[in-house]
Amino acid sequence: MSNAYDASRPQPIPNTSRRTFGEDILFSFLFFIEPTNIITFMVIWIANFAGLFVLAVAGGGIWVGQFFPGARVLPIGIIFMDMLVFAFIFALYLRIVAETADGEDILPLTSGEGFIEDFIKPIFTVNAIVICLFAPTLLLAILAARMGFEIPPILVKINAFVALALFPITILVVSIGGVSALVRIDLIVVSVFRSFGAYLVIWFFLIVAFAASFVLIRYMFTPTTPGGTSIVGNHPLPASLAITLVISYSFVVAMRVIGLYYRHHRHLFAWSWE
Repeated sequence: MSNAYDASRPQPIPNTSRRTFGEDILFSFLFFIEPTNIITFMVIWIANFAGLFVLAVAGGGIWVGQFFPGARVLPIGIIFMDMLVFAFIFALYLRIVAETADGEDILPLTSGEGFIEDFIKPIFTVNAIVICLFAPTLLLAILAARMGFEIPPILVKINAFVALALFPITILVVSIGGVSALVRIDLIVVSVFRSFGAYLVIWFFLIVAFAASFVLIRYMFTPTTPGGTSIVGNHPLPASLAITLVISYSFVVAMRVIGLYYRHHRHLFAWSWE
């Protein structure tokens, strides 16, 4: 991780002329008051909708017969399309975190570096994050396969808990410092402990984002009456647009809050990119 923490070196302090952490969080809910942000948000919303549409096609969903009678798409094509769509969304989220951390309130649209940076690189980034967070379980699984013993479930649960606990800071680190920054897991953990109160705040927003998405999806896909059809079944297009709207809005706010965590508390981190 670049520019590791040096206790003898003065660390950057928050700029008191700007909004406070709480004020910036409140502003995040109103990010759309900036006209430029509306364009980026619409792109995220449409991309999420497209990704959901592809999943519906892949699963033989309700849209297939209504919009494309008799349509057939090869599974490998569907998988590749969805990977690109969600990789693009993930890349946008990472850029939102990085730009917000750097003091910018305008949501970035593209990196301007082409197809590889905007679509392909995020796929490898996601894999790197998963491998890093679940490295103990992966290594234990390899060892268990070679030595012929079962993995104790409690160890898997502990690793899952730790991975979920470190997920927000991992997103932040990758957004600002790149995948290579994940090597210094010790500095990541130290930074979390030094700013634990603020870290709980960003975790709360992530939980709300995930919970809101899960509750809405479950509500939309649950039959309204026993043996009946769901809201999505009755109104597939507007229901799907509503689902992806909530998901997009929730995660844009959550990504901004993660960026604000670094913007306002970088003086407590065990490293600095300045």
